[in-house]
Amino acid sequence: MRAVRILSRVGLPWRPAVRPQAGAALGALHRCPVVALGTLFSAFWILAANSWMQTPAGYSFVDGRFYPHDWLQIIFNPSFPYRFAHTVVGFYVTAGFVVLGVGAYTIRRRRFLDEGRVMVTTALSLLVVLVPLQMIIGDQHGLNTRKYQPAKIARSKRGGRPLPACR
Repeated sequence: MRAVRILSRVGLPWRPAVRPQAGAALGALHRCPVVALGTLFSAFWILAANSWMQTPAGYSFVDGRFYPHDWLQIIFNPSFPYRFAHTVVGFYVTAGFVVLGVGAYTIRRRRFLDEGRVMVTTALSLLVVLVPLQMIIGDQHGLNTRKYQPAKIARSKRGGRPLPACR
């Protein structure tokens, strides 16, 4: 409700006109874009903070304290684009498999056959593009990790055992 109040204060259209006879399902449909945008906004800032903790940039360390000197470098640090793209594509892949499963279920039960076929076709069309894209982005993220965090890669290749210099 807070997002709705904020959007209405700034004058953004957050709800299209829905006739009362359209039903509760269609009435709830107008919330989907707001939820999707909120999810992307939240993921952006969470991953920006997490990425900075993994590959810090844009700061100086004086007297035991961190001082920011370039906020764009802090937010868009070396690992952020790969983490953000990998996570967002992961959202879509997960959603695609959920839609595929629901569509297959409706076809199997012989209920809503046309809608089920549309769901399966749409989900498969999406997944055929997004799954290979997810693998490519994941590979790029791994290469980025190898460049900026070689100790993390070395530790993962040792099965979690500490490196000899860390003992």
